[in-house]
Amino acid sequence: MRVWITKLALSRGVFEIEADFCPANQTDQIVQTKPYPKHATFYYGKGINWHDTAQGAMVYAVKMQNAEVQKLRDKAVKLQKKVIKFSPLV
Repeated sequence: MRVWITKLALSRGVFEIEADFCPANQTDQIVQTKPYPKHATFYYGKGINWHDTAQGAMVYAVKMQNAEVQKLRDKAVKLQKKVIKFSPLV
């Protein structure tokens, strides 16, 4: 079956692979079959790390991107407060 991987969406982007369900009867675990990896590559978490539709993968990737942007904005605000707090000492 064809699936889209979002596990590495923020670093590598969303990509498509051929995969099969693992023989351990876990419905949310897949193993990559094509392109053939050097070692078995498993992905867990349907709807989080892998998706069965491209549209679902893109929606989740945008959510991840927005969360990362918000996290960086919060970090920038905290950093600005620290700089303002210590600026008279400079």
